[in-house]
Amino acid sequence: MYLPLFLAVALTASLVTGQEPCDPSVTCPTFNCHPHPNCPARDPTYAVLLPHTDCSKFYKCNSGNACEQLCPVGLHYNSRDQSCDWPNKACCDPNVECGPGDTPESDCVPNPNCPASSSQTVLLPHNNCAKFYKCSGPFACPMDCPPLLHFNPKENACDWPERACCDPTVPCNPCIPGVTCPPNGPGPAPTPGPGPVPTPAPTPAPTPAPTPAPTPAPTPAPTPGPTPGPTLPDTPCDPSVTCPLNCVEDMRCPPRDGATPILLPSSNCNKFYKCQTGRACEFDCPQGLHFNAKSMVCDWPHQACCDPTIECVPACIPGVTCP
Repeated sequence: MYLPLFLAVALTASLVTGQEPCDPSVTCPTFNCHPHPNCPARDPTYAVLLPHTDCSKFYKCNSGNACEQLCPVGLHYNSRDQSCDWPNKACCDPNVECGPGDTPESDCVPNPNCPASSSQTVLLPHNNCAKFYKCSGPFACPMDCPPLLHFNPKENACDWPERACCDPTVPCNPCIPGVTCPPNGPGPAPTPGPGPVPTPAPTPAPTPAPTPAPTPAPTPAPTPGPTPGPTLPDTPCDPSVTCPLNCVEDMRCPPRDGATPILLPSSNCNKFYKCQTGRACEFDCPQGLHFNAKSMVCDWPHQACCDPTIECVPACIPGVTCP
């Protein structure tokens, strides 16, 4: 349901009744990809990134090919951390003094809640419910949630406003199927995968490789400075309320939940199921999106390829033929 990360674009999809969902003869453009000995023939579960001779670029491996990618404006690729970083920390350009130093002037500001160094992603609330901060060293860098979403400080993710419980003018209803609202506030929103806009949680700069639309493009460089966290409603939840049960036993769902959520398609393209302790619980995709059973995210209908009446135009992967 998350939608991390996050973007609104005008969605145009041609309706073609009875047409095959994809043209197997179509090959996506290669976008400066070329075979590279350091790129594995089969992509692992993690991204393999390689440095470029141009500090503002890097390569992302894709099935044995190295595909050129751009860092956000003003950042350089840090081959040690495998991420786009401030030039003085990336230590790529010999003309830029290498060292911790101060972060270049930007909308990031020092924040005592940001650890000087941490392997964990630290997110902080913003006084604007549609924004949040991501720590970059000791600096707090403001980021935007996807359109229509609010930052949920309990889940550290962008969420539906009624679940984020940030805006006091929006009734708080953090329902999870079959879960009673706790006495001291809203229950957690579903922990899953499909983000509000296909893509994982927000990724502010400095951060690695951009992902295909509709996931967020290369991470934006930081914008406006931090301010106090969001205002929560005085009575965000009624502890006596039990959310409606819309889960059913499903053999595809293991009795114990693992670290990675298991998502299943629904006969309704706008919905999907998330496994919870042996049961399949129904969730809605954000309005206008369909569940993409291949990518396991809520996606644009023409890329989800679920509705046979909508022409299927999957997102292009460099050098990969349309299935």
